[in-house]
Amino acid sequence: MLANYPKTIFLPIAENGDKNEIPQTTAQDKGELSYNSGFPYITQVPIEAGGVAPDRKDFNGILNEISQHLFFLQNGGRYQWQDTLDYETGAVVLGSNGILYKTLQNSGVSFSGAKDPTNSENVQFWEKIQSVKEHNEDPDAHKELFDAIARVQFSAGDFKISFKNTLDGFLRCDGAAVSRENYSVLFAVIGTKFGAGDGVNTFNIPDFRGRFIQGANNNVGNFIQAGLPNITGVFTSGRLGDYRYATASGAFRVTALSDAASFDASNKGTSFNFDASRSSVIYGRSSTVQPPAIALNTFIKY
Repeated sequence: MLANYPKTIFLPIAENGDKNEIPQTTAQDKGELSYNSGFPYITQVPIEAGGVAPDRKDFNGILNEISQHLFFLQNGGRYQWQDTLDYETGAVVLGSNGILYKTLQNSGVSFSGAKDPTNSENVQFWEKIQSVKEHNEDPDAHKELFDAIARVQFSAGDFKISFKNTLDGFLRCDGAAVSRENYSVLFAVIGTKFGAGDGVNTFNIPDFRGRFIQGANNNVGNFIQAGLPNITGVFTSGRLGDYRYATASGAFRVTALSDAASFDASNKGTSFNFDASRSSVIYGRSSTVQPPAIALNTFIKY
């Protein structure tokens, strides 16, 4: 069952009435209210026996101070951080910069001393509370999450393509020699497959500059040299008795051959044609051996 919605406080109690400001401590024999001891014992003693009656202004004063807090919170107020208070884990305060902060661990005068949440050196004690809009627009808000995702989704030796020139947790694949000790996890995966570095302290990472990635067929990591199919063909021309003959194969073909029975000055010769597509169908499909491409940086996870 839900509790009844409380009545709205229109003003702190005795806001415009007579009231005393309540001190932290006071003399016990005067009957004055204080934060330290409340109403002293003498206010319980009958007046005829020397007791002192509680002061109406003390009642108004303490009720006013308490209801000021309730009125403040009711209207959506947030307490500002103070260097004289202790804050337990999970407490929410308003920084002097107008931003809300939540404590990550106990802090304050009774713990490790006052830790101002607006000071960047105190990030281990406080974290900024942001709205969804502020969080989405903050370029640093997602870094920890993205780093965590990168650690989960990628293992040492995995590759990533990016427009960026650097990526946290990755090395750009430019063939550089890097430390075997500093990148020991990656070294355990690829070893010296892409180069032994200095042979002792370093090893080389892959170099994908100007190269394409090709699906492996039991040859992961092998460097494949650029090349094209060879173009071959044979043609033969000669005389057989009174007749000429010509044969062609491969990339060559006969396009004209005199059929005259004799070879006087008026006879035509033999013509041959060279066509590379007769050797391999890949020729003639394009005017260049460069396939359509876009240049991106390739990285390897370490």
